[in-house]
Amino acid sequence: MTNKPVPPSKKNLLKIAQKWQKQLNVKPNRIQIRKMKNKWGSHSSKGNITLSFELTKMPNELAEYTVLHELLHTVVPDHGRKFKAVLSALMPDWEDRQTKLNALSRVKGVDQTKISGNQGEKDTESVWYFAYGSNLNKRQMRDRVGDWKESRRAHLQGWKLVFNVPSGKWGGGAANIVKTDDPHAVVYGAIYLLTTRQLETLTKHEGVPPKPVQVESEGTETEAKVYIFKKNKPVLKPTPKYLKRIISGLKNYGYPDNIIKGLKERAKSK
Repeated sequence: MTNKPVPPSKKNLLKIAQKWQKQLNVKPNRIQIRKMKNKWGSHSSKGNITLSFELTKMPNELAEYTVLHELLHTVVPDHGRKFKAVLSALMPDWEDRQTKLNALSRVKGVDQTKISGNQGEKDTESVWYFAYGSNLNKRQMRDRVGDWKESRRAHLQGWKLVFNVPSGKWGGGAANIVKTDDPHAVVYGAIYLLTTRQLETLTKHEGVPPKPVQVESEGTETEAKVYIFKKNKPVLKPTPKYLKRIISGLKNYGYPDNIIKGLKERAKSK
């Protein structure tokens, strides 16, 4: 006779959450268990974690995986390399558990995209995008991709800002970044936490595929996507209207006057 996995009760589910909170050294704003129509769990931007009551009827290993997944989002907001690396370190068999959970999701009609990483995840899978040009302007970004999950200041070390992309929309030169040997070179900008579908929409505007870079934000390195354009001409002067859009974006993120002054000088340089 085969022993069936014992499902966790509501009380035990909270104990599982407490266990992983200690492991991750995190403290969510609130953890609640309630009926959820088409999800196993969720993590809100306010730090609230909601777990489906259905988890109390599941094998313990699947419930524990879901709890860890949601708690991990309190420190790693996206599902990128760092997220999967931490999962692998804490729960080496997480992919096996995820496969079992996906199979159960199909049976129960639950939307598993938030955890699975499958094709349907385009609306929920998150990716950081680094903006350094007119996309720093929040109004422009909202017009292009809608609302994003989170955004904050960030900078890219060892690169420099140039205006060498002919712009049909703005006239003159549009912003671009190039790698440099100067260790003091910095590109100031912001990172937006987008869904992969939003990034696809943005890519249509930019006309080139995004590339991965490591930016620094709030004292930590973050993997982000950025648009880098092929050099067309050595120097193209940006139009005042375009430059004004970038400056308004820098102000959106509270950059000081010396950074804005540096941008203006860069725009005038030959």
